[in-house]
Amino acid sequence: MFVYGVACPCVFTDDVLTLCPVHKTSLYTYRKKQCANPGCKAGPSSLCEAFCEECTARIVAIVRRSSPLTKEKLFRLVASLNGFLPQSAVNNYKHPYTIFVFTHVLKIVETSPVFTVEAENIELTTTVIEKKLAAMPLDFIDSTETCHKRWAEFLRETQKYIVVKKTARRKTKYNCYNVERLVHVLQNASYEGIPLNDLFKEHPDMNKMLKHVPHFNANRRIYHHKTTASKRHHFTT
Repeated sequence: MFVYGVACPCVFTDDVLTLCPVHKTSLYTYRKKQCANPGCKAGPSSLCEAFCEECTARIVAIVRRSSPLTKEKLFRLVASLNGFLPQSAVNNYKHPYTIFVFTHVLKIVETSPVFTVEAENIELTTTVIEKKLAAMPLDFIDSTETCHKRWAEFLRETQKYIVVKKTARRKTKYNCYNVERLVHVLQNASYEGIPLNDLFKEHPDMNKMLKHVPHFNANRRIYHHKTTASKRHHFTT
């Protein structure tokens, strides 16, 4: 329970008081059975013992927009939240209510799947996953058909992966993920061909894939070998 001044910085433990005896201004009493947001009349949610479901969702949205950040920056962010603190506590880092609200906001962040907390750092879980996926070898990621297809949906939302049936692959310049796709890309390149260096960045098994594709190498570019009597046809339009 907190009894604190709405306009003054005073804090009391006596819930009988209705006015600050020093400043004669209004007091606000917080009890555990209500949302910790002074402007909210709802009760606490099952997700957080201090905030209602709506205010908890608002807190997640606010922190999400501000991520990545450290716990220290989170504390400063909480201290600036006019909508969740009495005026006397806004930007007042030593105010008991500021510290109280920060403690519960940190609990929300630490338990929410939206965030990943490592030591003092807070990042979006999606960002952490993207970084770990980006560090993986350039190849297909199997078993993207997890519960409710959320894994495949996440990969699509990042816009950095293509999902083919039940597998996914990090996007590349040409997306040569199999022999058929390689043939298609080379045919579309026509007489321009594909730079050798670019092509070998497409797949770790590009050498093996090229063995199944009629092609030739000229000036460090790969061309699809058309069924013609002369290679000159490849370079004329």
